[in-house]
Amino acid sequence: MPSSGASILISKLDLFEGLEWMRIQTDQHHFEPHTHGHFVVGMVETGAERFMHRGSHLLAHQGDLSLVNPDVVHTGEPASPAGYVYRAFYPQASFLQNIDPQGTLPYLRYPVVHDPELVQRFLHIHQELTRRFLHSGRRVDLGLETALLEAFHLLLHRHAERKAHHPFPGSHSVARQVQDFLEAHLQDPVRLETLAQVFQMHPVVLVRVFKRQFGLPPHAYQNQRRIDRSRSMLRQGRAVAETALELGFFDQSHFTKHFRRVMGVTPGVYQKAVGGWQTGSNRPIP
Repeated sequence: MPSSGASILISKLDLFEGLEWMRIQTDQHHFEPHTHGHFVVGMVETGAERFMHRGSHLLAHQGDLSLVNPDVVHTGEPASPAGYVYRAFYPQASFLQNIDPQGTLPYLRYPVVHDPELVQRFLHIHQELTRRFLHSGRRVDLGLETALLEAFHLLLHRHAERKAHHPFPGSHSVARQVQDFLEAHLQDPVRLETLAQVFQMHPVVLVRVFKRQFGLPPHAYQNQRRIDRSRSMLRQGRAVAETALELGFFDQSHFTKHFRRVMGVTPGVYQKAVGGWQTGSNRPIP
């Protein structure tokens, strides 16, 4: 049985709009309810994954893809005491839109799909990225870039809808207006009373409406968006303490606690990881 805890490797490419990827091996680590501003394409290498997706509890086994659209609340954890090895890619919506033949924003139909052939493609690419990442001097070449594009193109062909508009949570609703307000005030300590006054709703009703649409209450959603923004700032080389204060966290410790709940690693480890890969001259995490 693996030892308790988690071994997490996370990095990004300097192509495909900064495509991030992660590998985690754990028998106990639990990702609390959270969202991403990007897609999640995950696969179990060994073991099985249990996760909550829009209120439903699901299992993903070997040969399955776990797929999450942007802004959808989900969790993640191993489904057995023996743990699991889980790998994931985090493509930006604009990246998938650009490789779609029709140039439209894709919407992944189901959170779990059984597609062993596509899983093997993604696993092979992910394993090769990991191998090259851990051995200084190895490069992302044309062959690997092509394999990635072909795999994502096949994913869209088999498991995505292509429409100009998709039913992402909160569209054309009061909840969406609250969302926009929170996005515009990420750095501010927004009070529930303020939201109720701005949108002329009883606080209890406002929270209920927002949570029904987004799966999180307003305060949790704001913190999630702060984490999303912080990742961009950290990739740009901003200091962890500076990032924390600019985004409205009480201090660096408060920021680190929330960041680790979502990403599984501290902001400092994440910053070193995503800054450690360059096409043509990749460098392992120090």
